[in-house]
Amino acid sequence: MKERICFITSAVILFVIILLVKLTEGSVYTLTPTMDWQGRLKSLKAGDIVFMDPTSGVFSTTSRLGITLAGTLTNPIVITTPVGATKRAQINRPNANQNIIDVESGSFFVIANLELTGGSLGLRLGVSGAVSNAVIHNVSIHDTPETALSCNQNDCTNITVEYCEMYNTGSNTGECMYFGTQGGSHVTSKSRFLFNYCHDTMSATAGSKGSGIQLKTGSNNNLIYGNVCSKTGGPVCFPLSLSPFLSPFLSSLPFLIWLLLLFSFDFSTQLASTNDDDDDETNKCVLVYDDWDRGQNIIDGNLVGETRDNGIQASAGAKIINNIILQSSGAGISIIANDVEPGKSVRNVQVIGNTIMKQTGGAGIQGSGWTNLASFTIANNAIGCIQCNSFSLPDQTGAKWSGNIYYGGTLPTGATAVLITMMEAAGAFYAPMATPPNLFPAAGGKLTTTNADSSLFVGRQAYD
Repeated sequence: MKERICFITSAVILFVIILLVKLTEGSVYTLTPTMDWQGRLKSLKAGDIVFMDPTSGVFSTTSRLGITLAGTLTNPIVITTPVGATKRAQINRPNANQNIIDVESGSFFVIANLELTGGSLGLRLGVSGAVSNAVIHNVSIHDTPETALSCNQNDCTNITVEYCEMYNTGSNTGECMYFGTQGGSHVTSKSRFLFNYCHDTMSATAGSKGSGIQLKTGSNNNLIYGNVCSKTGGPVCFPLSLSPFLSPFLSSLPFLIWLLLLFSFDFSTQLASTNDDDDDETNKCVLVYDDWDRGQNIIDGNLVGETRDNGIQASAGAKIINNIILQSSGAGISIIANDVEPGKSVRNVQVIGNTIMKQTGGAGIQGSGWTNLASFTIANNAIGCIQCNSFSLPDQTGAKWSGNIYYGGTLPTGATAVLITMMEAAGAFYAPMATPPNLFPAAGGKLTTTNADSSLFVGRQAYD
């Protein structure tokens, strides 16, 4: 049903695009595996639309597929499966000698409704130049030994990655998404990572990687919203048992609105070479570093669970709001020094409205190396640690604390929160042990906005 809804939605979108193309100089092509489909992809011009027909078999390639997608605001380039198709067109590379698709550079383009399998890395953006104003929509990337989707050799700006599924990304580095570079030589900014599903990356072996969504240091003004991660090697987003509950929402939200607004929308007004060998990249769902004070990255409304490391990790310049984190082996949320801007330290992080539930392992919220405590807010969070500590933090004197409840462990110096009993923790939600669990706050429970200082709310709402 999810895939059918996605294709119906995409059919409407592409119909609108075709009508627009009729008013431009672009051409429409339908490709099959027996044609010179690689040659056509390499020669696209502004306004062109390519339909890759999935009914004629798999598009297989053994040579390098590097394409330049130079669309314009009024003439974007589109590569997709035909309107009305019941499955995605599949592009397969049977060996790991090359990536499946390299986008050398480009702007104003859409890659949608494709399945990419095999190869080395799945889809790499910006191999030889910058990429901007692009949409990656409803693309499935799996069974790649390297990262599924990356932009780490040039800057990426105003990119939307949405409704994509990425999995079985091992046995090498195996991240689902890797944007930017260690040290900040190339960054990703003003981009959106929306309603993606990352899972089963634990087979990654190079440095025990396998993270979900990773934005390297210097990347700024990005939104990571509504993603689901499960069974990732690194920081991750939500257990598989919840995916049936979420799938209607993941498949039916209005991509058309994004498409029509994307190329003229300044996202900054709404938001205050190869993979690097960084041992701290391992096994997390969402991993951001330091925004270099250019504009905070927002991590909002993600579902995080079953990770071999921390659930969500940040270093500086981040708002971590309204997330649900279950059973991370490391900390639920970790705010620590890692590849911060030279001369700077951990700072300017808000952790608000999150629900963290853990049996064992690392703390609910952990941190170290914090400076300028007034730039930190810990508010409106619900944390339950059965056999672990809810907090592992330095002295919090000067930080803003309000409305937190917790079970398990003790508070750090200078912090305020309400300690609840096991019975109160179980009664705080409608059905926390159901499959899938219902983590909406129960009437009369401890999770109400009346417990918190509403002036500290940064997100759309509190945990209720």
